[in-house]
This record gives sequence, structure tokens and C-alpha cells, in this order.
Amino acid sequence: MAKGKRHVQRLPPRSRTRMHKPKLADPDSSVQLAAQLETLGLRLHDTLGDGNCLFRALSDQLYGTEVYHLNLRTEITTWMAKYPERYEGFVEDDRSFEDHLRCMRQPGTYGGHLEISAFAHVKRKNVKVIQPGLVYVIEWDAGAAFPASPSAELAEIRPASPDDEREKRRSKRDKRRTSLDDQHDGEGGAPSIGNTVYIASVVYSRSQFSLI
Repeated sequence: MAKGKRHVQRLPPRSRTRMHKPKLADPDSSVQLAAQLETLGLRLHDTLGDGNCLFRALSDQLYGTEVYHLNLRTEITTWMAKYPERYEGFVEDDRSFEDHLRCMRQPGTYGGHLEISAFAHVKRKNVKVIQPGLVYVIEWDAGAAFPASPSAELAEIRPASPDDEREKRRSKRDKRRTSLDDQHDGEGGAPSIGNTVYIASVVYSRSQFSLI
């Protein structure tokens, strides 16, 4: 080896998604979102930032655990493939709907508004999305008609014997939401939205969180 030259060992790149939890990087937005959630009596439930955060959040809301996120991803993308006319016109990237689905089927691919809408349709759940300075509801029965029973065509994934602590947390959360929905019904400004799941969406970090 020539004098004066040093052999530099290159370290493998660190995975940003699997090594770190998603963070609310914008301080102003963090404060704003925290204030919104406090008003609603909700708080963020930490979600692993591995690209599956949307599906983890939806799994936590539906089953009280994140472990069914891959099953939900499969169920949602299968539903979207079955009803392409409902979703293909809303693909944001410069790619075909087929390419979008191909990517979305892969674990670690971030989901977005399209996948939230499909979740609402297949599970017949309204989804309240809370962003800094914005709250909106995706209603499952809005838009095109679907079969009377989606689960009759797609096997619904149900958790097997969840532990008591998880059930208590989910029960407590459901009671709080029922109370929130009743309050909204009396305010006149928000629609009646029973059977609703709640997620927080942080656009600039492409992260979604379950709310408890």
C-alpha cells in the first residue's frame, strides 16, 4: 500500500424506517396537534416507523393490537384490486393503478388517503383523520355502492383470543369515542358518525398514529 494512503472502511447505511420511531419534527405542528388531541380527550399511541405505520395504526384501532397490520394491508389491497374503478382515478404518483397496488402490497410501503378510504369501505368504518389544524372524516358509505356484506367475499381477519389488558384498553377507548360522537351530534357542526376509528396523520413525515 502506498505511503500516505488510508484504507477507509465504509459502514452500511442505517435504516431510517426500522431503527427510529416516527417523530413530530415540526415543533409548531406538534404543539397544535397535541392541543387538538387534548381537546378531544385523545393521545398518540406510539407506532413503529417502518413504513407500515398506517396499517399498524388501523390494526390497533380495529383489534387493539398492531400485529395484524400485514393482514390488513393484504385485505385492503385485495379490495382495491377488486374495485379499481373506485380508486384508480385518485392515484397521486405518476404511475398506473396496477403499479401503485404492486408497491402497496409490499410490506414497508407507506399507505395514504387511498388506502384509508379502502379500509373504510371494506371494514364499514368511518375514519376520523386528525392533522395539525385539520380534522376530516372519511365515511364508509360515501360514493359508489358496494356489496351488502364485504366480509362475505373477503375473509375478515379477527384477532385470536386477545389478552384482557388489550380488551380493557379497547373497551375504554370505545366508550370515550361514543361519548365524543354524542357530543358532536349535539353541536350541529359535525355529522353523526358512530362506529368511527381515529388516526392522526403527520403529512410532512408521512407517518400515521393510532389514537387512544
